Amino acid sequence: MPTTSTSARGKARRCSSDAAESSDGCHSNEDDDEDSYDSEEVFTVEAILGTRVRKGFRDYYVKWEGYGDKFNSWEPEENILDDLLISEFIRKLEGEKMARTKKKLMEMAAAAAAAGDATAVAAFVPALAGNAA
Repeated sequence: MPTTSTSARGKARRCSSDAAESSDGCHSNEDDDEDSYDSEEVFTVEAILGTRVRKGFRDYYVKWEGYGDKFNSWEPEENILDDLLISEFIRKLEGEKMARTKKKLMEMAAAAAAAGDATAVAAFVPALAGNAA
């Protein structure tokens, strides 16, 4: 599970504990009734901690405000009532991916610089091109 989290506070429905523990989670099917949802209760989300795709449905790992970590749960996308929670989670993931890419490029540029290859340094990190010459 990713260590990423968002700090946005939003609202979400929560799967009933029976549905969350089943192999299908609480995704609704045409044949199912809505009993697998605690649809009357809406809870405040402290953070989205992760995401997964299961049986073609996207789920988010939710930390509930005011509840301990043992109550964190995988919730289907349709249960996340505040789109801002998902948007901020995705933005945070993209930022982390960019940071990892930049770190990798910097490591490659440092290795090229150590080998005396100024052309490779310029190719890996254009900002260093002026310093490598």
